[in-house]
Amino acid sequence: MACIKRLLAISPAEERVLALLLQGHGNRSIASRLGLSPRTVESHLAAMFQKTGCRNRSQLLLWGLSQPTVPAWNGTHALASARGAVGNTR
Repeated sequence: MACIKRLLAISPAEERVLALLLQGHGNRSIASRLGLSPRTVESHLAAMFQKTGCRNRSQLLLWGLSQPTVPAWNGTHALASARGAVGNTR
């Protein structure tokens, strides 16, 4: 239940950043795709670190993969895409 509450605490802008992070994009790529500055992406990541209790990008990635759903900014299911990408590299 705590995970669901934490996911609901993430803003829609943070969800879009997380979705692209789960797809393997770096800060500059995320910023470009969302029409944001890299500093704004860093701010969204910092807010998510605080909200989730994660200390770094790796922990945030693992946290994001453990969530039941993370909406993607482009209409695809980011969690399924990220898991598919991870599965394809094995």
